[in-house]
Amino acid sequence: MAEARVDTGRRERNGVELGVRYVKKTALAAMAAVATGLTLAAPAQADPAYDRDPDTNFAHELHTYGIYGQKDYNAW
Repeated sequence: MAEARVDTGRRERNGVELGVRYVKKTALAAMAAVATGLTLAAPAQADPAYDRDPDTNFAHELHTYGIYGQKDYNAW
């Protein structure tokens, strides 16, 4: 005679019980991955206006070094 299985409310995958601990660990890992991604993406957007225009970079280099040792503003 076949034994009747009693549903205890637990879920199994390949014989492994999926309980509250599994769900908590999975959620914690997902939150850690999202937090890491957001943390590492923030410095990439630190100063978006500086490298947007090549003329800005040229002007910055021009205003940094002067011909006679001092800053040479609007030399061009």
